[in-house]
Amino acid sequence: MPSIDLTRLNQQVEDLARVFPDPAAFIKAFHDLLGFYHRYAHRRQKDAIPFTFLPAYDLPPQLMPQLELYLRPTATRDPSTTLGLVDALWQQDHYEDRELAAFLLGQLSGPNENAVYARLGEWIKQPQDRAVLAALLTKAGQASRAANPQGWKQFLLSLLENPGHHSKAAGLLGLADWVPLASSDDYPVILTRMRLFLQDPGELLQDQLERLVAGLAKRNPKETAYLLKEVLSDTPGPAIEQRIRGYLQYFPESNAESIQASLRAHR
Repeated sequence: MPSIDLTRLNQQVEDLARVFPDPAAFIKAFHDLLGFYHRYAHRRQKDAIPFTFLPAYDLPPQLMPQLELYLRPTATRDPSTTLGLVDALWQQDHYEDRELAAFLLGQLSGPNENAVYARLGEWIKQPQDRAVLAALLTKAGQASRAANPQGWKQFLLSLLENPGHHSKAAGLLGLADWVPLASSDDYPVILTRMRLFLQDPGELLQDQLERLVAGLAKRNPKETAYLLKEVLSDTPGPAIEQRIRGYLQYFPESNAESIQASLRAHR
């Protein structure tokens, strides 16, 4: 694997940009570039859990960020061409194809917002590799989220209404990532939607729900603790007690003690 020479990489990306309107040519050139930088002699740590279970190149960590930086102006110049390339990349098998598809989609906003959310919603409702899902939630809505935060919030909330488990899981994870950026006006609707999941998240959604509770407890522990106590009061049985005990670790001591008092009084 050659060391990264930014001048050479810049030329390679310029060559990529020239074939941007031709998805087949772009994908071939993209994989040629990834193969050029693939670390064939690099040995991964034994027994390490792979970050993705899709086929993937072993790349220097700075390569994809540099590639994205260089391609950003090209992606925003002609949204219709970008969407065509995004769709073609998404059909490929490698993690890097889908990561780049997510990034390019995330450069579009404004009049392209509906096209962004249509693709994102369709992809999310299918089973996705965990690394791909993370890329979708962090990269694919980047420009739309920045331009219209309320639109992003509504998109995430709409995922919770989808009957499919994968969409609900993505909605919970997306809200957990978004909570640090939310305003105080956003909490009531998030807490209201979360109530139903607290009462019965189902086994498949417990991890995602816990991440959202952790984020809310850090940002707004008082209101989140109040919701947990309300749900505890309205929900009989030991399952809700066990679930809420698992959340105590995320709260400041005073809020955790208040929740524990409700747990002791629960019937």
